[in-house]
Amino acid sequence: LQFIFSVPGLVMAERYISSGDRIFEEYAMIASSAATIVYYIVWLSFSQLYYVLLDFPEKSLGDCIKMSVWLMKGQKLKFVGMQISFFPLLLLSIPTLGLGLLWVMPYMQASEASFYLSLTSGKAAGTD
Repeated sequence: LQFIFSVPGLVMAERYISSGDRIFEEYAMIASSAATIVYYIVWLSFSQLYYVLLDFPEKSLGDCIKMSVWLMKGQKLKFVGMQISFFPLLLLSIPTLGLGLLWVMPYMQASEASFYLSLTSGKAAGTD
């Protein structure tokens, strides 16, 4: 999915390399930035797919994708806010040359799993 969104930027970058025209460099940067934003927005809908697949192994992939999209409906900003809250912790792991990631990454994954559990309990109770 990420490759599909990045194709226009890659084409413009190739044009810039072959022709040397600076306008293609600008187009490549704009296309790459737009592709990253669009990809992230689309990815948000599928962000709970891993947990849905683990919870419901008997369901088809299509059903799990639909369930992930349904779970994230109206919850995307909350998820983005949670991800942004990890940024200072990731920055603090830089001076330790990544050693801090031994603690930060499990914390992030546990937080995301907790987010999924709160989504499923809220949707099951009919509160969301």
